[in-house]
Amino acid sequence: MNRKPRASKLLGKEGEQKACDYLLQHNYTILEKNFRHKRLEIDIIALDRKEDELVFVEVKTRSSNKLEQPVSALSNQQLQRLITAAQIYLEKRQLNKAHRFDIIGILPQKVEHLKNITVDW
Repeated sequence: MNRKPRASKLLGKEGEQKACDYLLQHNYTILEKNFRHKRLEIDIIALDRKEDELVFVEVKTRSSNKLEQPVSALSNQQLQRLITAAQIYLEKRQLNKAHRFDIIGILPQKVEHLKNITVDW
């Protein structure tokens, strides 16, 4: 059966592409998109070439500026799942490298990049 993707899924994919474009313009290298392990997922894994650290990125896309801010859209449970997925990624790739967790919020007219979100969590 060939079903059309839901509008929210398409919006999310467009947002992830915009986030990748943004990162590439800001001295990052995209290492992987949509890393999955069982039910865990990381939207984007990038290398911040300026800071020489891995960045695990959660992308939150909104179709309106009236909705919650991107950082507000990430629950504690989602953050814990992101951290667990990152640990699995590091183990699978046998990497021991400095890393951080960022959120990129895609809004109709702007991109918001919040770095190192676990510091204030």
